[in-house]
Amino acid sequence: MVVCLRAEEYVDAEAPVMPSDPSENDKYVWEYEMADYLKSKKVLKENLQSLYTVIMSLCNTEVKSQVRALEEYR
Repeated sequence: MVVCLRAEEYVDAEAPVMPSDPSENDKYVWEYEMADYLKSKKVLKENLQSLYTVIMSLCNTEVKSQVRALEEYR
């Protein structure tokens, strides 16, 4: 979440890559890393939504209108 705030954009972690011709151990490691990646991605999204809610609750009506008028707003 801090990385996204500093970059002023959504910054996602890199998804793990399955090695070519993986061994059984490589497959297990990849599955573990992928599960961790997906969990982190979900937590980040939830944290950013919570942060948005907190920040918008601190804004007055004029600022909220300006934010909602931005082209990138969704």
